[in-house]
Amino acid sequence: MRKAFLALAVGIVVSLAASAQSGSNQIGIGAEAGIPTGKDASETTKIGLGGSLKGLFGIGNAGQITLTTGYMSFGSKNLPDGFKSTLNIIPAMAGYRQNFSGFYVEPQAGVGFISEKDKFQGESETVSVTKFTWAAGIGYVISNVDIGARYQRSEFKGGSISLIGIKIAYNIPVGGK
Repeated sequence: MRKAFLALAVGIVVSLAASAQSGSNQIGIGAEAGIPTGKDASETTKIGLGGSLKGLFGIGNAGQITLTTGYMSFGSKNLPDGFKSTLNIIPAMAGYRQNFSGFYVEPQAGVGFISEKDKFQGESETVSVTKFTWAAGIGYVISNVDIGARYQRSEFKGGSISLIGIKIAYNIPVGGK
């Protein structure tokens, strides 16, 4: 299911980039690290690692509509002996990037596909949910290298998952100007 979703997202990004008419169109491919925030998460979750894929579709000279997906995996810490837990997040968000001479701001909203796999004494259990997810990011682009940071949060009944994401990506120009 996740592979099918990622393939669909890539197809949409490529087709929209090829048909866009104005502005700067790009596909960004990046590596990311996620620092869990909040008392519970920071005490039980390690720094996450993953990657991202972003379509940037130019509207005018300084704006871009963005579509973002990716994958980030977090290990566990400070758990009882023999207990292991892994948290995985796949975001699917749309946003708007406003560029200011290299610097940018980018709010985003969409959904997060969140799964947690717990293992204890040879037994395992996986719980998956799809929840509203939003992010607010800033960054700087120089020679198509995109260095950015964002605050990302997934909301659900009884709690939330939030992180500070740090990325380095390469934006490949596609069509447009």
